[in-house]
Amino acid sequence: MMLVNRRSFLPVCYPKMGLDRLRRCAKLYVSMIQHTIAETIKHWRQVQGLSQRALAEKTGLSFVHIARLELAQGNPTIGTLERVADALEIPLVDLITGPPQAKRPARKRARGK
Repeated sequence: MMLVNRRSFLPVCYPKMGLDRLRRCAKLYVSMIQHTIAETIKHWRQVQGLSQRALAEKTGLSFVHIARLELAQGNPTIGTLERVADALEIPLVDLITGPPQAKRPARKRARGK
């Protein structure tokens, strides 16, 4: 079993976990980060009104590479992520922490009489 602090992405695995379960824990953790990066790239690309091809041109990467990043396929290097972050004009850390969450509207409290 794995507990994840989603704010800092630090996995906390139980100390007596077997090697097989620890490997599954690590794969799940990597998959979570890949999907977060994919969602973030797609979010900021769409916010800026860029197509995948336009983002590919700005980064110098191929269109297929951008498409694979948005599908959470493969393991991008830090250099690739830096190129994407620079093209989207966002800090590199924002690619890993995820797209901004929509703020919830404040709840109105019922006033008692």
